[in-house]
Amino acid sequence: MTDSDRPRRWRALHVYCHRGKAATDRLIVEAVAPTARRLRGEGAITAWFYIRYWEGGPHLRIRLAGNDEARLDRAVEEMRRAVALPFPDPAPELDPAEFYRQFSIPAEEARELAWHPDGHLAEVAYEPETERYGGPDSMGPAEDLFGLSSELTAAVVARTASEQARTGAALDLLLGFVSAMYGTANESVRWLREYATMWRYVDQVVARTFARTRAAAESTVVATGAELLRRKAALESAAPAAYRRWWSAVGRTAAELRELGRAGKLTGDADAIMVSHLHMTYNRLGMTASDEVYLAWLASLLIAAPGERPDYFADAPDAPDRAYHELSKFRPASMDSQQPRHGDPIVRVLDYAGGEPVALPPPDPGLAASPLSAVLAARRSHRDGLSGRLGLEPLASLLGLGAGVVATERYEEADPPRRQVMANPSAGMAYPLIVRVLARSVDGLDPALYEYLPRTHELQEVGTVPEGDALRYSSPFFVGETPRVDVSDVPAVLFVGADLGRLRPRYGMRAHRFAMLEIGHAAQSLLLVSTALGLRSISVGGFYDDAVCEIAQLDGYDEIIGYVIPIGSPSDGAAASTSDGEPTS
Repeated sequence: MTDSDRPRRWRALHVYCHRGKAATDRLIVEAVAPTARRLRGEGAITAWFYIRYWEGGPHLRIRLAGNDEARLDRAVEEMRRAVALPFPDPAPELDPAEFYRQFSIPAEEARELAWHPDGHLAEVAYEPETERYGGPDSMGPAEDLFGLSSELTAAVVARTASEQARTGAALDLLLGFVSAMYGTANESVRWLREYATMWRYVDQVVARTFARTRAAAESTVVATGAELLRRKAALESAAPAAYRRWWSAVGRTAAELRELGRAGKLTGDADAIMVSHLHMTYNRLGMTASDEVYLAWLASLLIAAPGERPDYFADAPDAPDRAYHELSKFRPASMDSQQPRHGDPIVRVLDYAGGEPVALPPPDPGLAASPLSAVLAARRSHRDGLSGRLGLEPLASLLGLGAGVVATERYEEADPPRRQVMANPSAGMAYPLIVRVLARSVDGLDPALYEYLPRTHELQEVGTVPEGDALRYSSPFFVGETPRVDVSDVPAVLFVGADLGRLRPRYGMRAHRFAMLEIGHAAQSLLLVSTALGLRSISVGGFYDDAVCEIAQLDGYDEIIGYVIPIGSPSDGAAASTSDGEPTS
C-alpha cells in the first residue's frame, strides 16, 4: 500500500519570512526539510511537502500528514520550534504596497489584503486544490508527487547557492520531466513551447518581458549550445538517483492522469495538470515565472537541436541544406516508399482563441479589377509610408482574394461532393497555409492578433498586440534610426506561414518544400492584390524566426513562417518608394 492509499490527516503551518530568497532557502535547508525527514523517520508523520507563497507577505506553506492525531500534534509543535530558530536577529522593514506591486496588484487592492510580520507562525486549515490537480481520484497521487518534489528541491536548494548553479539544476530537472511525460522529442518541444506561451496570458510581468526572456534563451544556446548538448547527453546516461526517482514518479502520475481522463474521472486535462506540478516544483526552487519561460524555451531549443551547429555558410555534400535537398528528392527507384499518404484538407484548431470570430465584409473583386499585366508592372516593395489607418473593407478584400476561398466546385471523391478552392495552389489540396494578421490600426477591429479563417472568411482573435518595440526588433530590416523598412506606425502586418507538423505525416521530407512553395504562392497573391487595391506592402523574409513566431503566436517548430508582409494604408497620391535595390530576404 502506498502513502496515497492510506487515510491521511493533513495539517498546514505558514511561516512568514521577509528576508529574501536566500533566507527562505536557509529556512528550508536548515529547519523545514531536516525536521520533516526526522519526523517521518520516527513515524510521527507519513508525508510532507512545502511551497513558497506571497499573499499576506512572503512565507512558506508547510504541510504535514499523519494517521495518528496525537503524533501529528507533536509533529506540528516540533516544526513550529524548528522554524523559529534560524533568525534571531530583527528583520528589515518590508513595505506591503511595494511587495504587492511586483505581482501587478494596485495599491488600493493591496491595502485590502492581509499582511503578517516576519517570523509570524500560523496554523491554518489544509485546503487541497482538488480541482486544479484533477479531482478526488487524483489528489492522493498528486500529494505523493508533492512530497517527492519537496524532498528533491530541498536537496537541490542545499547544494546550489548560486543562481547559475540552480538554473542549471532546474534545466536538468525540466529535461527529464518532459522526457518522462512524452515518448518523443516532438511532443516534448510542443509542450514546452505551449508551456512558455501560456505564461503570456496569465502573468502581466511575464508578458511585458517575454521577448527579452526568449532572446536570452536563444543567446544561451548560441554561446554555450554545444556544452549544454553534452550536458544533456550526460544527464540521459548518468542522472543522479534522486532525479531518476522523481522523473519516474512524474511519468507514473502523467499516465495515471491520462487513464483517469479516459475513464471520465478527471477534472481538467492531464497535460495541463502536469503544468501545475512542474510550476510548483520550480516554486519550491524559488524560480520566478520568467525563469520558467526562459528554461522552457532553452529546453525546447536543446531538444529540437539536430546536433552541433555547422558553419552557416558551409558548402559541402553534408551541409544541412544540400543534405535535405538530396534526401527529399523524388526518385523513380524509391517512389513506392515516397507515395504521399491520403489526407483531408488541414483544419486548424486554435488553442488560444478569444471570443467569437469576426465576420469580414465579402471580398470586392471590383476593387482589384486592374488588368493582371498592369498589376504585375506596378508591384513594388514599399519600404516607407507604411503608416496610417487601414479600412476593414480593403483588408477583407486583400485576405479574401489573396488567401481565401475563390470557388466551390464539384468533386466526386468528397462527401458531400463539393470542395472549396483556395486562391493558392496546394500539394494534394491539403492547404496547410496559415495567415495571421496583427491589426494595430484597422477600422472595425480591436487591436489584436488574428488568424484568418479562409473557409468562413472570418478573423479569429488569437493573441494581443505585443508591447513596446517587439515588432521593430523582430527583423534586422526594421531597426535603426533609418530602418530599411519602417514599421513604426504600420496599421497591419500579415504573417504568412504553414502548419508543417500537420503536412509532414502526408508528405514526409517533401512536406517542407511544399509548405514553403505554398507560402510563396500565397505571399505573391497577397502582394499583387495589395497592389491592385492601392495598398503599400513589402515581403520580408529576413527576420528573427522565433521573435516573429512569438509575435504571431506560432510555435516555430510545427508552425513555421516564411514571410512577414507589412501592409500600409492607401497612398492617396503620395510619392511611393519603389526601390527594390536591396533584398529583404
